[in-house]
Amino acid sequence: TRMSSCLHKACQLLPQGAPNLKIGTFLALGSPSLLYLYHSRSGALKEEIVQIKRLAQTELSQLDRIDASCLGEMAEAEWLYLQGQLENAEIKAFQVQELARRSNRVSPRICADFLQARIGLTKGSWEQVNYFLNEAGEYVKNNDKLQYRQALTLETSCIYSILGLPERLAEELTQGRLPENWYQPVEPFCYLVFDKYLLLKEEYRRLIGLFPMHYEVAVNFASVLTQIYLLLFAAIAYIKLNHENKGLSLLQQALLLAKPDGIIMPFAEHMQYLDLPLKKLMAEGWEKGFLRRIQTASLKKKLQSLQQLSQKNSSGNLTPREKEILQLLMDGLSNREIAGKICLAEVTVKKALSNIYKKVGVKNRTSLIHHFLQPGR
Repeated sequence: TRMSSCLHKACQLLPQGAPNLKIGTFLALGSPSLLYLYHSRSGALKEEIVQIKRLAQTELSQLDRIDASCLGEMAEAEWLYLQGQLENAEIKAFQVQELARRSNRVSPRICADFLQARIGLTKGSWEQVNYFLNEAGEYVKNNDKLQYRQALTLETSCIYSILGLPERLAEELTQGRLPENWYQPVEPFCYLVFDKYLLLKEEYRRLIGLFPMHYEVAVNFASVLTQIYLLLFAAIAYIKLNHENKGLSLLQQALLLAKPDGIIMPFAEHMQYLDLPLKKLMAEGWEKGFLRRIQTASLKKKLQSLQQLSQKNSSGNLTPREKEILQLLMDGLSNREIAGKICLAEVTVKKALSNIYKKVGVKNRTSLIHHFLQPGR
């Protein structure tokens, strides 16, 4: 908190936009989402994206121009998602992935995969979610750096938190602090994941107790998106404890931060908690058009279906023989070695692995290994 407070004071002394000048440095801070880092003023998101895109045309080094171009397009893709413009967001994300592939930039590819996985949630497509999580895992495996490992951990844990599966969150993100050696600017993002973890575990009093400190960090880092989520989680916790007035007050604060930029998806992702509160705000005269957009974008039913599917796509759905083969594969054995170990024909092992791929929802051996190396497996 002390470091975030010092950063907040330092940024206040800088000319507007100065923190964005070192694009290459800012892009590699270990966050799977650019807007969690860059969106700093409610109502100014469009202006912030325009500013980032303009930097790509200025006298930056060629390396920084590539980063700035990826950054601007990726930020716009995320904004489209947050507004519920899912088709346009997906198209833009594919453009970012191709741009990053051609220039061999890893950070924007991880960010685009994170967005594509979230879009998969809105479609109710476990195949899309799993595919892009695995793809991000492959990038990190081939480019083993702290900021990439950190981004992947945040990405997978955030997806599983949206799905309502706290047991699959990375252990280091369930401790309530920035993990050791992690980059400081993702501290608010870590608190976002942790507070959602507390919400899923129904530790409402602990969540409320920690909220002021976590929210202060988000404010000091000028992370508007994190502020929205933290307010939302605290609001839900208060409502769960029957403190409805306090909960509705915090919910309105979150909505007021989100509305100027048309941000609806943080609320749509949590409609299992918000059906009645939003109806009460409508009855009290809150702007119905904005609230109806949230209700229309609700992911409630799709997330419930995906949660069940995700739980099925685990080792618990495998036969005892398949589990044995899976364990030997995870130990690094080849198909021939597995066959010799358990006295089966190699073709039988291949057939068993094919069945495992189908049950788990992956396409190959590498994706299967990554799937079971993810947090909580």
